[in-house]
Amino acid sequence: MSDRRGRRLITLASWILILGGLVGCGHGPIPATRIEDPALLAIHEAFDACVQEARDAPDLRWHSGWLGNIWVNSFGEHNRGLCYEWQDWVYACVSPTVEAVGWKATGVAINMETGNEHHAVLVYDPLRVDEALLLEPESECYVLDAWRRGHTDIYRIADWLELPTRIRTPVELEELPWLGLETDDRETSAAGDLGPASDSR
Repeated sequence: MSDRRGRRLITLASWILILGGLVGCGHGPIPATRIEDPALLAIHEAFDACVQEARDAPDLRWHSGWLGNIWVNSFGEHNRGLCYEWQDWVYACVSPTVEAVGWKATGVAINMETGNEHHAVLVYDPLRVDEALLLEPESECYVLDAWRRGHTDIYRIADWLELPTRIRTPVELEELPWLGLETDDRETSAAGDLGPASDSR
């Protein structure tokens, strides 16, 4: 083998290792098969049912990601899928399960009042997490974020905070008013206008 070909192979192997490392490193959702906590597993199951319910909704079409935003903002009406719409829908669906397992849920947002504003749902066990430290990267909190892929993606808070390409305003908690609403109320609200019209995600 010539020196030139050998150098090319070494360079190619180096790039494969670098790219493999980038793909394999954190920042992604937790695979359902790796969830060991029974409470979080129950929340995942409720979250999964919630996303499936959105997909099966006869009078609404749910979208996800940036292309979904373009579709919803362009065609409106029976189209849903902006991040705050997913946040409200998921929060309403999972709250009974969250309460049943003794955990708590709230809203979480990053890059508020910017073009990269993003909303999701934060869940945690109040017996294990100091509420004053919910947003610390080392906190044992989990973010339910269906907007990105239209899937039941659960992230550790540290990984979720690494997703934005640029953080313009710090992460913050949001109060969500859904607990105690009946299913019919949730569906009526989810079918109407939800959240601030200026939300780009």
